[in-house]
Amino acid sequence: MGIRMVFYFILQLPWLIQSPSPFEAGEGGCKETCENVSIPYPFGIKRGCYHNSWFRVTCNKTINGTKPFISRINMELLPSYWSVEDNRVTVNNPVTYLNCDDKGNNGTTSSSSVNLQGSPFFLSEQNIFGSVGCGYLAIIFRNNQTDPIAACLQQRCEDPISSKLPGCLT
Repeated sequence: MGIRMVFYFILQLPWLIQSPSPFEAGEGGCKETCENVSIPYPFGIKRGCYHNSWFRVTCNKTINGTKPFISRINMELLPSYWSVEDNRVTVNNPVTYLNCDDKGNNGTTSSSSVNLQGSPFFLSEQNIFGSVGCGYLAIIFRNNQTDPIAACLQQRCEDPISSKLPGCLT
């Protein structure tokens, strides 16, 4: 039995509204793409094309092709959910999982954490935290596992309702 958690973090971009730069208009060689994904200002790939180093994008090769990543936090930008006008982008956080054998031990784990401290980004109230499985407690902590901010306590696997709808969202 395993647990899988998928996080899509909506990052708020709290920069000041400024008059458009020549780079926003695509002048100065800053009309950039990563594969076929347009990279809008304040993000950019080349030096001088992004607002500051927090908005630098790298094109990383993945098993699903080349994808745009915010360099300093190493998170994939999901361009179909960008709303630069609303100061919001969505990023993909890797799946975190726990796989156990029949006795519930000697399994493999993968953890993932997001550290936005010192960055211009923060998590939105529109985030969705979820887990799939049954009989688990899944928790998001604010700081070093001392300040929980969201949790899902799943019902036991033997519960007839859990077997039809395993998992939880918060």
